[in-house]
Amino acid sequence: MKKNLFICLILCSFAAFSCGPSRDEFNRISAENAQLKEDNLALKAALEQCEWELDKYKRYTIREEPIVTNGKEVVGKWKVALSFSLDKYYTVEIINEKGKYHSKLEFSDSDKVKIEQLKKDGDKFFVVGSKSKDYYRIINGDLHLCDKDGDFTKGAGYVVTRMNLK
Repeated sequence: MKKNLFICLILCSFAAFSCGPSRDEFNRISAENAQLKEDNLALKAALEQCEWELDKYKRYTIREEPIVTNGKEVVGKWKVALSFSLDKYYTVEIINEKGKYHSKLEFSDSDKVKIEQLKKDGDKFFVVGSKSKDYYRIINGDLHLCDKDGDFTKGAGYVVTRMNLK
């Protein structure tokens, strides 16, 4: 009887220990969880990119015609920041006043306002007196920062977003 009870106890112990997941099952579940976390991060990044592009298109489609006030036509207004320091930026507003163009630059970290005289040639607005031959280019409502070597907006790490005009 003691022998049967001992055997029964041993068999029940083996049954109890084998009820949980095996090591292989545990490793499989851990790998699935790691893959799900990685997929989740990739989806979050893709969603942020889509939201940024949607916001850009919304700003672009709000207004197609320049605003004219007291003989001044605001061609457009953009916010320019470096991708690694988005809290410090400046705004560029291009204005046509009686056929003469100028840009108005306002800086977020100071009260400074800089006015640049511009000469328009097609979709290019050249900064008069610029030693590096800087110019702005407006393509489909987007502002591109350029100099004698061409467009340096993306290469220099600038983030340019169109602002709504009031």
